[in-house]
Amino acid sequence: MHQSIAPTRTTTKRNKRMAAAAVAAASFLAGVQQAAPAAAGSGDVAGFGAAEAVGAPGTSASAPVTGLTSTPSGNGYWVVARDGSVYAYGDAGFYGSATGIAAKPVVAMAATPSGKGYWLVAEDGGIFTFGDARFLGSTGDIQLAAPIVGMSATPSGAGYWLFAADGGIFTFGDADFEGSMGGTHLNAPVTGGAASPSGSGYWLVAGDGGLFSFGDATFFGSAAGYATHEVVDIAPMPSGNGYWIVAADGGVFSFGDAPFLGAVTGATDGHPVVAIDESSNDEGYWVAVGEAAPQPVYQAAGGVWAALRQCESGGNYGANTGNGYYGAYQFGLSTWRSLGTGYAYPHQAPADVQDAAAQRLQARAGWGQWPHCARALGLR
Repeated sequence: MHQSIAPTRTTTKRNKRMAAAAVAAASFLAGVQQAAPAAAGSGDVAGFGAAEAVGAPGTSASAPVTGLTSTPSGNGYWVVARDGSVYAYGDAGFYGSATGIAAKPVVAMAATPSGKGYWLVAEDGGIFTFGDARFLGSTGDIQLAAPIVGMSATPSGAGYWLFAADGGIFTFGDADFEGSMGGTHLNAPVTGGAASPSGSGYWLVAGDGGLFSFGDATFFGSAAGYATHEVVDIAPMPSGNGYWIVAADGGVFSFGDAPFLGAVTGATDGHPVVAIDESSNDEGYWVAVGEAAPQPVYQAAGGVWAALRQCESGGNYGANTGNGYYGAYQFGLSTWRSLGTGYAYPHQAPADVQDAAAQRLQARAGWGQWPHCARALGLR
């Protein structure tokens, strides 16, 4: 059942290490206490509480990081990149990668109970096995209704679950099917999942913070209505008595007995957090930072608008000459503010906002808003 319950517990306890930098400040936001972090960039891993960042691929990662899983000891972890590259830290052994093999982006990984192997899963459900991880089936040859977003292994290592964005569940080996959200209307796509410690249940988390529990996975609350950014992953406490949910901005929400130990909110330089995983003792977790999607380069309005900008300001969106008119289209302040852009001054607004405002103004009042240049350009 999808419920909206406030995070049930936060604590002032924290011992965050990120790239060996200690953090000692805290603030309170959206019902979740959040430590003021050191800066983190794409590929970085931040450790909180008993979890310690023992290394991170950073700029050396060959592709954006998409997943994270810890070793059974809790003294190391692996991160996986979109191209299937695997990076091992602490006591995590390297057993191979899917670089150059995976036809679709790799989205998640899971470790075997021995810590001597791992599975990688691609968005089409293709499975790649390394070390002592056994291949038990995949959805790589099935037309899926929605992409795979996560996976978990059974405690025995003889099975695994795949979690799909539409809430569908795919089971292999000794993984039991306990229910799914497949075929049910969701307010937001599922973005992550995790098995209960017993292996007799699992949780799904949606982008809006909604939480769905199945089998013996207990519902302790959700971040629906509290998360201000897309929720991307969930990590259960090894005891099963709570879980952490992480959002793309690095905010961490704790539920049940899961202690809040810190977050990277506001310190990822625009890069999204993509994954969270717990240490082995209920008192720590890691979060991994991915890479922001490339933003399309804005193409300034051309044709007559380019000519008008050139005439009015020499095409300078930042024009502020002190003549009482601002920006590429030389807006007066009263006119600008009547357009409701949300920017106090025209020259402070991005190019696309200025272009759109000029076009709205022309549609509303005609070319006469620029009398000199309109005449010069023959605009009526």
